[in-house]
Amino acid sequence: MSADVTVRAFRPADAAATREVFHAAVRRGALSRYTPAQVRAWAPDEVDLDRWARCRAEAWTVVAVDDGRVVGFADLTDAGELDMLFVHPDAARRGVATALVAAVTGEATRLGMRRVDVRASRVLQPLLERLGFVVDADRPDNRAGGAVLANAAMHLDLPPAAPADTAADAEAARVLEVSDSPQLGAPPQRIGVRARQVRELVAEQFPQWADLSVRAVADGGWDNWTFHLGSQMSVRLPSAAEYALAVEKEHRWLPVLAPQLPLEVSQPLGRGGPGAGYPFAWSVYRWLDGEPASTARIADPVRFAVDLADFLAALQRCDSGGGPPPGVHSWFRGGSLRTWAGKVEDALGVLAGRVDAGRVRAVWAAALDSTWDGMPVWFHGDVAAGNLLVRDGALAAVIDFGTCGVGDPSCDLAVAWTTLTGEGRQAFREHLSVDDDAWARGRGWALWKTLSTCASSLGEEGAEVEDTWRVLGELTADQTAG
Repeated sequence: MSADVTVRAFRPADAAATREVFHAAVRRGALSRYTPAQVRAWAPDEVDLDRWARCRAEAWTVVAVDDGRVVGFADLTDAGELDMLFVHPDAARRGVATALVAAVTGEATRLGMRRVDVRASRVLQPLLERLGFVVDADRPDNRAGGAVLANAAMHLDLPPAAPADTAADAEAARVLEVSDSPQLGAPPQRIGVRARQVRELVAEQFPQWADLSVRAVADGGWDNWTFHLGSQMSVRLPSAAEYALAVEKEHRWLPVLAPQLPLEVSQPLGRGGPGAGYPFAWSVYRWLDGEPASTARIADPVRFAVDLADFLAALQRCDSGGGPPPGVHSWFRGGSLRTWAGKVEDALGVLAGRVDAGRVRAVWAAALDSTWDGMPVWFHGDVAAGNLLVRDGALAAVIDFGTCGVGDPSCDLAVAWTTLTGEGRQAFREHLSVDDDAWARGRGWALWKTLSTCASSLGEEGAEVEDTWRVLGELTADQTAG
């Protein structure tokens, strides 16, 4: 899907726009498979807009928006039927329909539905087959609006929703204490994955995509091995058991969060399981175009910072009920900074004589001494340059929600020092209305990670190493300067 198109929940004001999308999609887009008389019967000129609006409101409806204009929509009924799925012809072949299907199937999974049914037109049927829907019955004599409109009854089996975890739900609902400090445990034992294994996994579990090429993504990440699947999708395979905990979480929650966010986010299209010598759950995602954020790629640093603040504000406004509390799945992002105190001391030991330990400890103490109101909200958990995609100089998408959860969102403020410019940092803080305590914790999140990176790369050279030391210098500068 184009970086300019986002998926969000239907609003009453969208009624006329969705009706126009339907009319254009049928009258212009369906002529390849139906006669002019058939499309006129299917999409008549006269319509009861009030009834149309009620139908959209009674179902779970999402819309795709491009530059403020609705270009597609989809409905999910209480009975588990994909009732309507239409994309304006002007937005065709941009991945809009695929994104809408992902949103609908994600919501159905979250609601505990075991399948999604659809009566697919001849136009829609090929796309749904590519997305894993199967034909139950061909309906060549189907009638609608007084005309024969052939279609096919299809369905998609859904994975079971995550089992209710009353303990986890209670943990998410309670007020989290800042003094909580779980133990990190042993480092994850990572495994490697080869393209051959990925081809075997896809062929076995997603045969509709078996003919697509598979190739490794450059700089594909640490928590996951990432591969291109054709030109429109990617495969993400966790590199350790701990990282695999994020798979179910992302499939359950990303389709819920995506329609409420102002930027594109990762959208799961399929979930796989162990096979071909690979032991964990894994995912197929829609590929999002863009380059990782960097100073050279960002046209306007302040605009970039404000757009990022808008995104995080929208994420925090999403309903956090039932969301996953901090834990191993999030590497305790959203929880207490005290979890990472040992990392700070270890790094200071390695860097003895190379950093101002007094300044570091002052910044760290201010972070630990800060207070939090204890109201859990959604956080991303890894807002870093590699997960912020830029297109044409502007922030276009946010990816990799593997460490997301519900808790203290100050972990998402670390980006203010690690990626933003000084001017952008100020705009970011003002736009998010961050108080002093949250800002101190955000600095603390940036500090422990940056300090650890400096320690682990001691003796190395290069632009990345130099930039890490620059960030450390800014973190330990006069705190009154931001």
